[in-house]
Amino acid sequence: MDDNLKETIKTTLMNLLNQRMRKIGRSGNMLWLCFGDDVNYVNYMGNLVTKPKYALHIQCNWEIIKGNEIITSCEDFYISNELIAELTDVEMFGNSKFDKISDNFNVAIETNPIHVINFSADKEGGFELELSNNHMIKVYPFSPADGESWRFLMPGSDEEHFVIFDN
Repeated sequence: MDDNLKETIKTTLMNLLNQRMRKIGRSGNMLWLCFGDDVNYVNYMGNLVTKPKYALHIQCNWEIIKGNEIITSCEDFYISNELIAELTDVEMFGNSKFDKISDNFNVAIETNPIHVINFSADKEGGFELELSNNHMIKVYPFSPADGESWRFLMPGSDEEHFVIFDN
């Protein structure tokens, strides 16, 4: 990759600066994070939808950190919330370690809001979001599987999604 990619990522992530993190969750083995105020729009099915203004969909290696402790990472998708065995069906919601952690995290950020206060990008398509309350999100693209590493979306906007693909 090159410096142009790094600058494009920084320009994209600039949208998140000072935005409140609203919620985290997953769809299968993809992490989704929502930021910003709610926006209303009509979706492709003609229904009025309300969603936060910005979203990140991450399907590569990532970590959410508080201080020096990893709160959760992509590996938690595959661990049973009972911590006794590997999770055999990642599509089964409520059974992974991540599901329990994200539920607790979402409750916590309702009463103790977290905002994006800084960010950095690298030449390989990765980035770090520095958050208030000593939190950080680190994204490391180019996992072993081919496909999409992560994307930045603005729900309800006509803007194209910004996507980083694995090599």
